[in-house]
Amino acid sequence: MKRKTFALVVIILGFFLGVIAHAQENKEQDKAQADRWRGLILDQSSPDDAIKTLGTPVSDKNDKFKPYPLDKRISTKGKVFRFLMFRKLNGVNEALLVFTDNRLIAISLTLREKIPATSVPNIYGIKFEPKISAVDQAFHPGDYERNQGKLYPSNYPATYFLIAVTERSFVSVFIDNSSMSSVLLGSSRGSTGEGAFPGKTNVVQLISRSLETKEGLDVLK
Repeated sequence: MKRKTFALVVIILGFFLGVIAHAQENKEQDKAQADRWRGLILDQSSPDDAIKTLGTPVSDKNDKFKPYPLDKRISTKGKVFRFLMFRKLNGVNEALLVFTDNRLIAISLTLREKIPATSVPNIYGIKFEPKISAVDQAFHPGDYERNQGKLYPSNYPATYFLIAVTERSFVSVFIDNSSMSSVLLGSSRGSTGEGAFPGKTNVVQLISRSLETKEGLDVLK
């Protein structure tokens, strides 16, 4: 009798653990992740997977791949890149998918509606840092200070990028902060608080770290 009771408890416990695991898996699938979009995963999905998921692309061509502002952090030497362009998808005006060796290595999205820049870290659940152009830093040096190698704006320019680095991907987000006041004076960091960012975005780029440059590794390792 005791054995039967124990076996029943084990079965019930296993059932509830399975339910919890399934719920957690669904929760993970429902949120944005830095290495995938619409079920297409960096370093895994193929062009055929993309076409099956998104339909017929409006263009399909080979081209050079230089994804500013991350172009200096990746290596494209000796690689051929295939670009599939999709338009008028749900919530997305344009999606550009880049492949090499039949694997998805970059996703560039132009969203139909802009979202607040300060929402981006919460959407992905990762930490972002601002990247300001060298030109803007040169013309407005008083707006920036460096601490332990990191740049901290006191006033944000009309346009800038947010950058995040995860275990598997780079995330680059273009921010439009071009209100009249920000064009003339910048946008006060104090109005948003530490870790929050002014402006809005509708351009997001995910790039596989498999392309990360390894130049000099053989010498320094």
